[in-house]
Amino acid sequence: MSKKFDLRVEVCQNVPLLRTVGDGMSKKLVDAGSSGEFGWHACELALRCPRLYAYKYRDVVEVVPEAEDASDPLPTLKLGFKPRQLESQSKAVGKPALSRGSLIHAGLANHYRRLQATQRGESADEWADPVEAIRLTVEEHPEYAPQEEEAVGAVRAYIANWIREQVEVLHVEEVFAAEIEGERYTQRLDLVVRERDGKVYVWDHKGVGRIDSKTISRYTLSGQFIGMRRLVHAVYGEEFGGVRLNLIESNGKGYAFQRCMVDPAPSAVRTFPLTVLHARAVVKSYSDLSVEEWPQALSEQTCMTAYGRCDYFERCRWGKQ
Repeated sequence: MSKKFDLRVEVCQNVPLLRTVGDGMSKKLVDAGSSGEFGWHACELALRCPRLYAYKYRDVVEVVPEAEDASDPLPTLKLGFKPRQLESQSKAVGKPALSRGSLIHAGLANHYRRLQATQRGESADEWADPVEAIRLTVEEHPEYAPQEEEAVGAVRAYIANWIREQVEVLHVEEVFAAEIEGERYTQRLDLVVRERDGKVYVWDHKGVGRIDSKTISRYTLSGQFIGMRRLVHAVYGEEFGGVRLNLIESNGKGYAFQRCMVDPAPSAVRTFPLTVLHARAVVKSYSDLSVEEWPQALSEQTCMTAYGRCDYFERCRWGKQ
């Protein structure tokens, strides 16, 4: 008999970032950061290449833990260390698709947060508009600057293309957090909406160079999307309708847009908690070792990615210099 997991999931409100815009006023910027060491990206790294996980999350500088802030949406996630500023921190350099995708995410996050404010009868003007959000993100990440113009064009074209969409915005870049047999698992979702059919859907924004069938099918068994299904269903039950890819094609030649459902994978959803626990077990089994002793994947499928060499290719080759 297969093991059953009853997940307790909480939704953590996104705490906005305050930034100064051109007129000297402060505007709110949606925090579209990662899910951190408790999210799927960390699990996937541990399963794909333990050494890469160690470089990302264990090559650290000790810090004095801060007192917990009552306004912190995830105070229990505070750690006594922070990542070093490694070569992976500048992964956007030479990888324009990643830079452009990050900027498009920033613009869409504020677009939908402003829409949510309007739907709630709040002032949308407290939030930076999509173009301001992109500019403010570039100020914090100057390496994204070469993609700013393209990202602004993509977001403006997106808003014009979907000007008549009718959805209720439920969550924008909010973290869904679960406990799985004492292990914390978190996932920050781009957007959760209620569509006209009354069902609740996750929309995941994907900036791509070209929309084709492979773009869609590659995410069926992605742990990121499997996790979305498991967590959001735990919150909304039978109201949950599924996960959509919100595709934005942007390649310097024009823009195209498509929304499509990610194919279901019920078996993977059922066993997803076991996958998370396995990833945690991998991490724990090597936690006493120095980062240079963690096992390597040593695979041409892992060390050479769709974006080129792994950020740590040379370090794995020669050791820490």
